[in-house]
Amino acid sequence: MKITRIETRIIEVDASAWYKGKPLPAGEWNMWPFPLLTLVTDEGIEGYSMAYGKQNEARAIVCLIEDFFAPRLIGQDLNDWERTWAALKMKLRDLRNFTEAMLGMIDVAVWDILGKARGQSVSQMLGAKRKRIPGYQTSTRFFDSIDDFGREAQAVKAAGYHGYKLHIWAGPKHDIPVLEIVRDAVGPDFPLMIDATSRYTFDEALEVGRTLDRLNYTWYEEPIHDDHVAQLRELTAQLKTPLLCAESVDLDRLPLYLDRSVCAMVRGDCHIKAGITGLARACRMAEEREFNLEIHAAATPLLDVGNLHVAAAFTNSRFLEVFPLYFPVFKHNPYSIDREGYLTVPDGPGLGVELDFDWIDN
Repeated sequence: MKITRIETRIIEVDASAWYKGKPLPAGEWNMWPFPLLTLVTDEGIEGYSMAYGKQNEARAIVCLIEDFFAPRLIGQDLNDWERTWAALKMKLRDLRNFTEAMLGMIDVAVWDILGKARGQSVSQMLGAKRKRIPGYQTSTRFFDSIDDFGREAQAVKAAGYHGYKLHIWAGPKHDIPVLEIVRDAVGPDFPLMIDATSRYTFDEALEVGRTLDRLNYTWYEEPIHDDHVAQLRELTAQLKTPLLCAESVDLDRLPLYLDRSVCAMVRGDCHIKAGITGLARACRMAEEREFNLEIHAAATPLLDVGNLHVAAAFTNSRFLEVFPLYFPVFKHNPYSIDREGYLTVPDGPGLGVELDFDWIDN
């Protein structure tokens, strides 16, 4: 079975709901362009994937697919995809301006094809261990008041989610009151997390971390940049709240973080970690070291379905992140929780989802 055609298109998504009617921040866009990829085989099977599009990078991604990936994929036998994946990964070493996330996008579409060809879901091909995964929701932003974070956390808890994660990074003076308000809003035991997306200085990270210790937060995600390993060790030594690191780290560097002196848990998704192939390898690697690999939301529907399938094949991811704003690219969205707060893994062939081309085309 060989790839015979590659198609790309750009889906324009209205981003106004994300900003809650506020003026757009400088350098941001009111429309998010997401590239949609279709791989077509000589057997007529189609596989789908997408890439992240919030930074207005869709046209560049489409050009890279057409100029770099297409000549290397057309005619490739997908029955030996592992070898092709490894060759492309090595070739990306010299593609200095891009990361292995591009391979992640391609890889998800290939797994969609392989599952359809075999009549199996991706999770079944990986060796599924569970069909339902608990979900937690990530916070929105652009609130009028910090009290709105508390109200949102209460709504998330009432909806049945298994946790709530704050995306805040304005510094201790602003963020510590938010952490306190949210903890008061949901009670002492509901799982709460914070993701500072590497925006803190070391001193800021330490000050916020001591507050997390006092408030019983579940994890402290990316307080400083992942490359600052010595400072991560120092934070780990001084704080009791578990550090969650390595989201931005590629697959080959992940073993550096599977060290309890650096962090307690590691991060990954099927975009940054080079696809379903790469994320599954990362989960196995973490499993061998008795680490949790908490799967990160790619905030991109087809990639997050890939994440859901990988999560079903491993038990060292406690729960899955649910992004608060998904556009309706599917006829039936698998990334919505049930009454008990669980995500159900699609059991159809491949990714097991049906794209809503009526919505996509309009």
